[in-house]
Amino acid sequence: MAQLRNYSTKLEGSTEVDPIWNLEDMYKMIEYFKVKEDWNNYLIFKLASLLVRRIGDIVMLKWCYFFDSKGERCKYVTTIKEQKTGKYIKLPLANEVFESIELYCEKTGINPLKHLNEYIFNTKSKTAWLERKASPIYLENDLDAI
Repeated sequence: MAQLRNYSTKLEGSTEVDPIWNLEDMYKMIEYFKVKEDWNNYLIFKLASLLVRRIGDIVMLKWCYFFDSKGERCKYVTTIKEQKTGKYIKLPLANEVFESIELYCEKTGINPLKHLNEYIFNTKSKTAWLERKASPIYLENDLDAI
């Protein structure tokens, strides 16, 4: 049973956060990430704001949701499955989305066309989470039901 404790990293207790109430605060956040050259959080924040999605949905985005194999911009994202509801949604993509992506790529040196089927945001914790289903404990127990 001790192994089950490693399944989730969420701490007990309140997870309340202070919301951003106005555009000025949003601009300050964006500027903060630029000044700190924190390009991952810059793009996460911008995409979350522009696409109006939860963080869990944003970190699961892939480059192919924004560009086709010829490098053309997509007009819509149609392959996002909402983590909370399980619904597939169709999102229109505004020019500002691509302007944010272009700045991110310029600053990080990433070429999306070389990584089309990869996640935009790769972290060890996300990779471990996605690979958890191969774990013997997951195969023996329905951990999503716990």
